[in-house]
Amino acid sequence: MKYKTYGENVFNIDEQAFLTAWQRDDQFKFVYENCTVIFIHQPKIKNLVDTHIDLLLIVAVEDVPRRFVRFDNEHYFNNIIMPIRFIRDYTDQPVRISHNGGDLSLLMVDDKMDIEVNDIVSNLTFATKQYLESVWDVEKLRIFPLVWVIGPNKQSYDFQNGKVIYAPEFGFYEWKACLAFGIREHITSFWGWRNITANSHKNLYPKMDEQIESLLKQIENDQKIGALTKKKLDQIAENKHKDDKEYEKYLSQKNSLDDGEFVLGVQIKQKKLENRILAYPQLDKHLVLISGKAGSGKTTELMLLMKKAVSDNKRVRVFMYNRMLKYEFDIAARKLWKTSPNQILIRTIHQQIYKMTAHHTAGLRLCQIMGISRIKQLCSDLDRKFNHINEIVEKYFPASQAHILSKLSAAEREIYLKFSNSKNERDWHNEWKGELQRQKDKISGLVGKDIFLTDYFQVVRNLMMAINEPDVLFDYLKIDELSDEEWHELWEKQGDYLHGKSRRDAFKERINRSLGGFRSAFDVLLIDEGQDFHALERDWILQFFGRENIVVSTGGQEQLVRLTEPCDWTVCSSYRFNQEQQKLEVIQTQKNSVFEIKNRKKVIA
Repeated sequence: MKYKTYGENVFNIDEQAFLTAWQRDDQFKFVYENCTVIFIHQPKIKNLVDTHIDLLLIVAVEDVPRRFVRFDNEHYFNNIIMPIRFIRDYTDQPVRISHNGGDLSLLMVDDKMDIEVNDIVSNLTFATKQYLESVWDVEKLRIFPLVWVIGPNKQSYDFQNGKVIYAPEFGFYEWKACLAFGIREHITSFWGWRNITANSHKNLYPKMDEQIESLLKQIENDQKIGALTKKKLDQIAENKHKDDKEYEKYLSQKNSLDDGEFVLGVQIKQKKLENRILAYPQLDKHLVLISGKAGSGKTTELMLLMKKAVSDNKRVRVFMYNRMLKYEFDIAARKLWKTSPNQILIRTIHQQIYKMTAHHTAGLRLCQIMGISRIKQLCSDLDRKFNHINEIVEKYFPASQAHILSKLSAAEREIYLKFSNSKNERDWHNEWKGELQRQKDKISGLVGKDIFLTDYFQVVRNLMMAINEPDVLFDYLKIDELSDEEWHELWEKQGDYLHGKSRRDAFKERINRSLGGFRSAFDVLLIDEGQDFHALERDWILQFFGRENIVVSTGGQEQLVRLTEPCDWTVCSSYRFNQEQQKLEVIQTQKNSVFEIKNRKKVIA
């Protein structure tokens, strides 16, 4: 066996135990001498920002006579590229994985909140695929992503779905169970690693070492930072070290004074700390506001507080407005920690609200409900096209393709050509039904995005109502007027906990579970570019997440990109739905309890 490991093994994975179990396993031991196993810990894949890879596991079996792994007649294992994300946040809470027809749905934690994982799976898949295909100059890689939810004990297992498993630790037998019971299909990530005699000149298995080295080199190059950014990070690290020492001296002196250790007639002056050092202990009492002009070091102060929070094992979420800066901020931020990468998640404010309101598994489906009439129209048009194609196929099959195409419109021809190689009418029917459902699902998602973009602020208002007035939102969206089919389609992936309840009660429970999952995802919230947040976004954040454990970095008029007036974070407005005018209106605006850091000096920023 060729075995190599790279990167920092943050989760202390026992790789030797993995290999030993492989060697002893009845199915895998026969390929032990003819395989390659690569562990790449914490690879920083470019453009993978919304999630990250804890372990990139690459395993390939050389194709030699009488050396193979077969789970059953149609289920072989050849090689696999598996980006793995570990979730360790719920080891002290019962977790159930909700499945829907074999498709991963969501994590149901403690029967009180739902956690979205579909986005993690999707991001792991496409970012890894695009990155490796680009680095290796190959095509059609098949990625097998895995979200590994760490359970509390050895009675906690779930291998029903090959994209998420529930197991107490990483090990060979758990991994094998995922392949055998979860994936349940032919497992080959890259055909170039198969030694097919007729195409032996295309065999890249002997060049795996070169491919892995080129991958590691590219990852390293992508993580290089400019001189200015490096200087800023060095400054942050240095300031963090100095601040910790200053705070220790401050506490030591304060404790001495509190204990009465003084000399008669000698006045001892208590050491005064910088505001940024005092800010962290204030997080659980006040909203911390970092204000200043461009270049005054606001982002540096923000990162100092983030580094302190991460060093205290707190989970940090960052919201910002500027999408272009998100990736740069992510690289810089992750240079600062040496602990679990699960602690930091960076999103734009639009991403966060979209995930909570649009067509996502753990979201509220508000965009889909708002666009349901448009969805009806488009799906009806799609049904009409598919029904006409079906009529033509039934009438003329197996006539020539040209003859069938001549009876179809341009849009219908495009649909039909996807299935023109069907061997018989039965194959056509099976593929037709599956494609029709896929197209309808796609329409639902696209319409949700369209509603989100064209009526964004109404989406935010509806989200505010979901927090404060769910009964009013239920009536405002006329959810009781939805057909039974529409209602079922909205919540078909939510498991059985909504069944048997009235629509109103089920809707309110969906809100509570969904918002509970989003609210529990972090301990400290950092907001960059706060001056460009809209007042509605500000009020939603402060009402939903509370005013404590939030740090806002905000500039002045000269830094505005999106708005004409800077957002005022020292206040927060409350809202109520006006039944007569059918709109949300402000009923009062209150001052926030704020601990402010005012930056005036020009520093590296």
